[in-house]
Amino acid sequence: MTKLFLISLLALSFTSISQTLKYDIATSKGEKIGDMVVVKTSHDDLIEIKVVSKVKSRIFVEIEVKYIGQVIYKNNRLHYSRVTTYVNDQVHNITTTINKGNYYTINKDGNIFKYHKPIYFSGMLLFFKEPNFISHLYSEANAYDNTIKLINKGVYQLTDPHTHGHNQYYYKNGRLYKASIKHGFISFEYILKP
Repeated sequence: MTKLFLISLLALSFTSISQTLKYDIATSKGEKIGDMVVVKTSHDDLIEIKVVSKVKSRIFVEIEVKYIGQVIYKNNRLHYSRVTTYVNDQVHNITTTINKGNYYTINKDGNIFKYHKPIYFSGMLLFFKEPNFISHLYSEANAYDNTIKLINKGVYQLTDPHTHGHNQYYYKNGRLYKASIKHGFISFEYILKP
């Protein structure tokens, strides 16, 4: 009996908890232009989030943008992140952030620099965690902080200090169900699938 208990306890310690969210990506007029899948896996003090999105749009020519992101948190602190963006199947940007203890090493398209503040909240966490009581969050793709503030119950506005663009994030029961994103000349929405 003791052996069975120990085997069960060991099996439990190796079990991970996983959540998957799926979003439609649509224009502000409601036209579907893509999909996104976000997977969060938790195990002990580790949290891993993976995001894969693909958008096809036509402005002057048809363009396809694919975003692949991964973050790993250890003890509620960013341990590692990597974001790769593809435009028409060609690598457009790669940003990697690695925790080195007292600082992070960031490689943004071959430019390497240090980031000296601890990171407890970053963009990919927005899918699973309402940003209560925070005013800044780290952008894994851009490698800098954005500001975020509550503007209504369950509604947050994120401001990019470099582009001055504003995105809005809408939460129900702590889960992101919609986001309105302004990126350059394009505005689009993430809408949680049922």
